[in-house]
Amino acid sequence: MNSSGEGSAWTPGRPRPRVGLLGTGPWARRTHAPALAAHAGSDFTGVWGRRPEAAAELAGAYGVKVYEDPD
Repeated sequence: MNSSGEGSAWTPGRPRPRVGLLGTGPWARRTHAPALAAHAGSDFTGVWGRRPEAAAELAGAYGVKVYEDPD
């Protein structure tokens, strides 16, 4: 967003960006996942992690999909 209040911020009527989380470490659990889930301007859609069990646990906490592949 620029100083005039205009810019790339999400506005009603526009599709919200869908965001996935890559990683399940401490920063992902404590900071990134809660922020993505709480952000009104985007949809938190899924989690991928090198450890499938950790990805499943984090995804389950937010009701999002677990991805088996980061692509």
